[in-house]
Amino acid sequence: MRESIKKRMEHSYNTKDRGGGRPQAFNWNEIEDAKFYTPKEKKNKICVISYNVATKNDPMVYSKDYEIGSESYMLDIQLHMYIGPQKADIICLNQFGKKCPICDKANEFKDSGDKKSAGKLWPSRFCYYNIIDMENTEDGIQILGIKYNKFEKLLITAGRAASDDDGIFDFSDNAHPTIISFWGEMVTKNIDGNNATYLEFSNFNFKKAEKLDKVIIKQAKSFDKYLKMITPDEAEKTLFGDEDESDSDSESEEDEKPKSKKKVVEDDDENEKPKAKGKTKGHPVDDDDEEDSDDESEDDDEEESEDEDEESDEDEDEEDDEPAPKAKAKPVAKKTVVGKPVTVFKCPKKHVFGKDCDKFPKDCEECDLWADCAKEQKKLKANKTKDVF
Repeated sequence: MRESIKKRMEHSYNTKDRGGGRPQAFNWNEIEDAKFYTPKEKKNKICVISYNVATKNDPMVYSKDYEIGSESYMLDIQLHMYIGPQKADIICLNQFGKKCPICDKANEFKDSGDKKSAGKLWPSRFCYYNIIDMENTEDGIQILGIKYNKFEKLLITAGRAASDDDGIFDFSDNAHPTIISFWGEMVTKNIDGNNATYLEFSNFNFKKAEKLDKVIIKQAKSFDKYLKMITPDEAEKTLFGDEDESDSDSESEEDEKPKSKKKVVEDDDENEKPKAKGKTKGHPVDDDDEEDSDDESEDDDEEESEDEDEESDEDEDEEDDEPAPKAKAKPVAKKTVVGKPVTVFKCPKKHVFGKDCDKFPKDCEECDLWADCAKEQKKLKANKTKDVF
């Protein structure tokens, strides 16, 4: 078989259990032959395999509860789901002590009373485990990613109940493995007016297992190695999309529109107000949103607000710096000077209208407003008044 075709087919087979094209919070493609476990309806039997934390990307390392090299049985992470135009999953930056634009936007919605929009942006708590399906051991290590309150909360409560002391039963000891059995039942609940159907788990029990093959145990993944760490700017771009492309599209549309030569804007103000610039911007197992409200994280971290007046000034400066098309300059307002309405012009080459007439020969030669500019210059000289601009 042709080598490239063979590789393509092998890749297709190796990724047959992965999610779709929606951007993920993990670089799963870096894991060769990654397999994801989906709990079944009725009875499930798994072994949870512990692994060593490899990087500082585990929130427990950031909080100093773990060190790099510490043994862990799962990654507990806050994720934002279905964000922006790409419906991407990304990490919440707040858990690493960084500004999170998505949480900031959720807080904006919350403060404005739009709880539904805020709820869609709040992060959800997910847990990732290396597991072995004890009814399908030939698949080796598989990845289980699932919401905390749907699985880990129940598992750890059962572990507490199974302990002989006040501790928690160690169900992830690779040297003394434990079979965790639990029941999966399909339920339908009405959430925010919509019916959601999903698996609900119960009846967690623990039973000793035979020793596991060390070769399989070594397949356990350090999830923190594959987590996509992003910056606040990248998070904002994911939320709103590519702002640069949107701006260029709108500019192109504006360029296509015909512009009048001497259009007077009927306004009492001297300058036009700048146009507001709007921003246009798998989970392996658990893509449903039915319990997002339970997972909401409404941290009251310090909020950073932007000065809207400064933004307007900056936008106006940016517009004034743009070169005007030749002979396309237009009056910007009607203004009353000494009780008399006059038409106020701006020089298309950013010189002072009237005062700088003929001081820049190359620019003035090509200007359709030269006659008006010369007339204004003559008037200024005659009246010996200061430039009104």
